[in-house]
Amino acid sequence: MASNGSKDPEKGTNDVALLSPPKEEQPKKGPRRSDKFKIDLEDALTPDPGTEAMFKREHNKFAYTPGQLSKLLNPKSLNAFYALGGLAGLEKGLHTNRVTGLSVDETSVDGAVTFEEVAPTGTPKFGKAGDTVPEGKGGNTAPVLSEHAKAGNFLDRKNIFGENRLPEKDTKSLLELAWQTYNDKSGPNELLSLLICITNT
Repeated sequence: MASNGSKDPEKGTNDVALLSPPKEEQPKKGPRRSDKFKIDLEDALTPDPGTEAMFKREHNKFAYTPGQLSKLLNPKSLNAFYALGGLAGLEKGLHTNRVTGLSVDETSVDGAVTFEEVAPTGTPKFGKAGDTVPEGKGGNTAPVLSEHAKAGNFLDRKNIFGENRLPEKDTKSLLELAWQTYNDKSGPNELLSLLICITNT
């Protein structure tokens, strides 16, 4: 019998088909991707303990609070992405545009968008807390803006989400570093190295 896929003149069948096992004997593959991932909108936006204040903002013209957006990242969550309305929901809810981004001339946002306008129907605004603002420690912790931030572009965004800056590092004086090094277990050797470096400069 030929193994090049030609038809056997006596049987009229393709001999390659005879080499592969029948379909019921083929090993089954693992579960399909759709079997592994189930969207859970009920719990997607539930505040983590201690972060409830991030879910509260007064006079919010955006569909989301910083707490709801934080559910996208830590850890990364497709459930939160779907609960927030996907890419189209994020675009509308944050008053932005996927193509052009934000306008450099923006000072305030025109109109307001609600969570219900962008999220899938029936999605609870605060996860297991439902549509009621979650209660926790602390009050409304709206960002405190610097004088520079109060007089510039994107005021509505800064009032709700804060400035887009990294927090300043707490710097230590040379004396504090020397004291910390001295109190360390290997301190005397490191302190001597620190003093040598200072005298050489």
